[in-house]
Amino acid sequence: MKSLQTLSTQPKPASPGLSRQMVRKHARRIFHDRWTLRPLTRREWRQAEQDLARLLEAEAL
Repeated sequence: MKSLQTLSTQPKPASPGLSRQMVRKHARRIFHDRWTLRPLTRREWRQAEQDLARLLEAEAL
């Protein structure tokens, strides 16, 4: 079984125009069930960032 890599700090967003604070707010919204239980994994941070980027792009169209 693959172990989950947890992070004590949030990685820097790779998407231009997104700040850590924006990604953190969105991650808290979509991972509300896990937010207080354990730190998010790198994969979860990236999922939240990509989801937020898609939402903002869809709003701009």
